[in-house]
Amino acid sequence: MLGGDDLAPTERLDVIRWLPELAADTTLGREPWERVVRLSAALAAADPRSPAADGPLASLRAINATLPPEDRHADLRPAGGESRHESQPGSAP
Repeated sequence: MLGGDDLAPTERLDVIRWLPELAADTTLGREPWERVVRLSAALAAADPRSPAADGPLASLRAINATLPPEDRHADLRPAGGESRHESQPGSAP
């Protein structure tokens, strides 16, 4: 989602700026959280369609994937992919 065209540039930047705070509300430890802060800054500075955005976005998605399903953020899931958590009956999006 963050790397795609489904968000306006200002909306994308708002989401990116919120990532460290969202990460702080999860079970991430200090070192992974600090990586989220650095990667968010790098992603905010990159054009979402440029190769410069690929590395930070992939790293953020990898960090997101290490979290328990209830802590994962949909904004970081690859476009078109459905998590196991979302496919469970009665689960929240």
